[in-house]
Amino acid sequence: VNATGAQFLFSTVHMRSKLCDNATGDDLDQSDGQGCFNGNRREQAIALVDHWEAYRNSTGIAAQLIMGDFNSYGEEDPMDILRASGLVQLITTNSYSYFYGSLFGALDHAFGTLALSDGMTGASVWHINSDEPEALDYSDANVARYQPNAFRCSDHDPLLVGLDAVQLVTTVPTRSPRSEINFRLLNDVAQWELGAQEGSAVELELYDARGSLVWQATERHSPIIHMTTGLCSGVYAWRITGQDSTGPTVTGRFTLP
Repeated sequence: VNATGAQFLFSTVHMRSKLCDNATGDDLDQSDGQGCFNGNRREQAIALVDHWEAYRNSTGIAAQLIMGDFNSYGEEDPMDILRASGLVQLITTNSYSYFYGSLFGALDHAFGTLALSDGMTGASVWHINSDEPEALDYSDANVARYQPNAFRCSDHDPLLVGLDAVQLVTTVPTRSPRSEINFRLLNDVAQWELGAQEGSAVELELYDARGSLVWQATERHSPIIHMTTGLCSGVYAWRITGQDSTGPTVTGRFTLP
């Protein structure tokens, strides 16, 4: 958040559809109302929960917003898995975002961690598509019916989530118990406290998401400070190595908005 330096993670989702093409095993329609490939979507939900938790731990950013087309209605298995993991469903299950087979339902959802939901000001579905007839859909077959507005720009309704940046954390501390190296990102300053390695020569390397070295320094005293104003938005990895071969190699990550 440019005005405050607050940080949160934003993730988008598009799980496997309910179409039954090439479905086998537990991906076949089990006649339980969840359609085909529910087994696949269940596995996706489990894998994503693990991936998101690991990413929050590696970045030190606890606030995460997750939005997208889960191809699952509110009481299906993938939704239960996400809620059981501690994620908060930000829009009530009685909302709808999609129209199919003469029925309205919600395939699109927004989830957040507790740290994110504490800073939420509101969440809702913007009904600009599912309420509109398919004959007005903005597609090649209906180009002559185009109108310069938002309506029927898709077959799914978009979701809106409001956040109060004041409630989001502006510093992201991480700590390695092995070496007692403490990292902190505050606005445009990255700072490393060497702890037990104070006084010993260490080499600090900083890499971008492509694995390219963007900065390195050899220091003996902390804090080691690097201005991030010249870096692009994205994920960065750092590594500190003891030059006298006695200290451990310590790594970490941070994300620039």
